[in-house]
Amino acid sequence: MINYKKWFRSRNLRLRILSYLDFIPDSLMLRLQYYIKTGKHLHLSAPVSFNEKIQHYKLYHRDKGMLRCTDKIEVRNYVKEKGLSHILIPVYSIIEHPYSVDFSSLPDKFVAKTSDGGGGNQVLICKDKTQFAAKDFDSFIKDCRNLPKGKRHFAREWAYENGLPRKIIIEKLLEDDQGKDASDFKFMCFGGKFKCLWVDTERFGNHKRSFWDENLCRINEARCLYPPIEDGFVLPENIRKMIDIAERLAEGFPFARIDLYNIEGKIYFGEITFYPNSGYELFAPQSFDRLLGSFFPSF
Repeated sequence: MINYKKWFRSRNLRLRILSYLDFIPDSLMLRLQYYIKTGKHLHLSAPVSFNEKIQHYKLYHRDKGMLRCTDKIEVRNYVKEKGLSHILIPVYSIIEHPYSVDFSSLPDKFVAKTSDGGGGNQVLICKDKTQFAAKDFDSFIKDCRNLPKGKRHFAREWAYENGLPRKIIIEKLLEDDQGKDASDFKFMCFGGKFKCLWVDTERFGNHKRSFWDENLCRINEARCLYPPIEDGFVLPENIRKMIDIAERLAEGFPFARIDLYNIEGKIYFGEITFYPNSGYELFAPQSFDRLLGSFFPSF
C-alpha cells in the first residue's frame, strides 16, 4: 500500500490530478488504484474477494437506476417512491451554484454536504453556531465551488457519473438525547437480501466499527481500519424493521449498502452506497473479505 496522501496532502489537488487522467481506460485505472490502495494485484477476470468484486461491479454493471441513488437529492425521491418518506432527514435548504448562503440564516445546528459527495467527504458539521466561525463555513462553500468534477468519476465509480449538477444540502443534525452523534447502521444487501451489518459509532471522534451476520450475531473476528465497538453495545430493538427497510431500498440491485440511523427508535435514511470505500476497505482476516465476496450474485 502506497501512502500517496503523504505526498499530496490536499484532497482537491489529488482530485485535480485524477481529473487530468480521464483518458486512462477504466480497467487500467482500477488496477493501478487497487494496487496503490491495497498493495495487491487486482483480478478482474476472476474476482473472489468483496473488494475485487466491487471493482468488477464498477466496471461492468450498468443500471441506470443506480444513477439517481448516488445523488443526495434525487435519492430522496427514490426513497419517497418506495413509500418511505417518513425516514428522510429534514432538509432546511438546497443551494444551487454559485452557492450563495447567508450563514446567519442557518439554524443553530446543521449538516451541510454536497449532493455528489461520498465516503464522508464534502461534509460540514455544525453542532453549535455560536461556537462556529462563519469563515469556516465560507471556506467550505469555497471548496465546494472549486472542487474539480471530471468527465469520469475519480475512482471510476460509474454510478456517480450521472451528469447532475453539484448542489449543497443543509439538513438536520442527528443526535441522541445526550447530544451524541448518531451511530451509523450500514446494511449490506446482496440481490436485495440483507447479509451483513456493519455499525460505525463515534464517527467524528473515537471512531469504532464492528460487524454482525445475517442472524445478527456479532462477527468478533472481523476487523477493519478502526477498532471494534465495545462488547456492551446493543443493537436497536427495532433492528428487524431496519432490515426490512434496507431490503426494500436495495431491491433490484446486485449489491447495495443501505445506511440508516436510529435515534431513540426513530429510523432515518442516510444514503445508498454501491461501492463502499470504493472497494478498498482493508478487511481482516482475508477470509471475511472472501465471505462477503461469496454473497455477490452474478450480473
